[in-house]
Amino acid sequence: MRPSDVKVKGSGDKTRKPEDADGSNRDTFEYIGELNISDKTIACSIGPIPASGVFDVSLSLNGGRDYTAPSPSCRFAVYKPPVLSDVTPKNGVVGESASILVTGGPFLDTGAAVMQFTSTDAHSGRLLKSEVVRATVSSNGLCAKSPIFSNPAIVEISVSLDDGVRFFSAWGGAKLMIHNPPVISRFNPMCGPNTGNTEIILSGSSIVDTGDYCVKFVCGTQERIVR
Repeated sequence: MRPSDVKVKGSGDKTRKPEDADGSNRDTFEYIGELNISDKTIACSIGPIPASGVFDVSLSLNGGRDYTAPSPSCRFAVYKPPVLSDVTPKNGVVGESASILVTGGPFLDTGAAVMQFTSTDAHSGRLLKSEVVRATVSSNGLCAKSPIFSNPAIVEISVSLDDGVRFFSAWGGAKLMIHNPPVISRFNPMCGPNTGNTEIILSGSSIVDTGDYCVKFVCGTQERIVR
């Protein structure tokens, strides 16, 4: 069989816009050329596709006269490389998993999104581990449950929309600080007038500057949070 007799075709919805309500927002690609053909496998590489979306892929062995029928199991997702802008929360506690939200985008729901957590020791900078977990696309961004870390660490987060084939990171890094739970052993002064403006100093262990700390005062039904 000549390579020119074998064609791979795809068609699908591009990223939709309001003006495309007439259904005209479709895109197709067709690959003809050098193919790596074995008994049960055909490997091909397509060129740039300007639109993102999920394409149905079908195969012809007779130069494009007949194609295999579209199948839910034979789809190819084309995505624009995402840009990471922020991560929430920015810190977590040793021994606990956290729900991580990465914002930015665009995050096409390819069904193959993963999030990578690469941790280094918070004190020595030594690489600890790199772990990949499954992620989901939501209206707010990309969500995942972080691994559990056993030591204080600085964790850099990167994301992939193709099951780890390509990872994307934020400029300067999307970082998560992992710290031990803080312990308060003493504070001074122990009282002050209700007019406020009393500076209180808390002392203890594992008190680190996360940039996101706050102190809560509770008395019965009264509650005051100071940031």
